[in-house]
Amino acid sequence: MSGSKQRYHPRRVAYELWCLQEERRDARVPVGGLGSLILELRRRHPRLEQSVVDQAVDIFLNQQIEESRAQIIRHREWILSGNLSLPSARSSADGSPNPKARLTNVTHLEHFHELKNYPS
Repeated sequence: MSGSKQRYHPRRVAYELWCLQEERRDARVPVGGLGSLILELRRRHPRLEQSVVDQAVDIFLNQQIEESRAQIIRHREWILSGNLSLPSARSSADGSPNPKARLTNVTHLEHFHELKNYPS
């Protein structure tokens, strides 16, 4: 496979879409929609063929869906486990309450609402 074909393989382009998304998140810049990611990708790689972009978008979206699905499963398991506290924040190494913990007096529901606002 030649260098240019390898560079523009749909999986590689999908990875570049993901990198663009993460760069924006890291910079605390709104990610925008998929269209803005594609525009930026095309700006960086003007020679991309539409068919490669279409395949890359399919791969990218499928990966996003799978990551979201896995995250939902993890959150559901965490909630159903009944352990709605973070051991490191709620207790010291020996399991006793940590008086310095910021969340010591927060109810489980308040704690959950606070956690859902953190970036994943």
